[in-house]
Amino acid sequence: MLRDGLAQAAIVLIGFTAVGLAAGLGLGAIMPDAMPFALEAAPIATATALTIILGLLGAAIAVIRISKIDPLNALGGQR
Repeated sequence: MLRDGLAQAAIVLIGFTAVGLAAGLGLGAIMPDAMPFALEAAPIATATALTIILGLLGAAIAVIRISKIDPLNALGGQR
């Protein structure tokens, strides 16, 4: 269960981080030269890596917590 949850989270995180990265780079590239805007590789790479790593950590914590709950008890099936 943990492996499947992390795989799904990784697909979503990597996919949408790539979309956000492409949008940011694309919009940054069309900014006029007079705009005080600079794209630097190191901060972008750091933010991208942290987004994916922390997202996977959060997904792992959520899946572990969910896997410990009894479904019948959570749905109120044992009244």
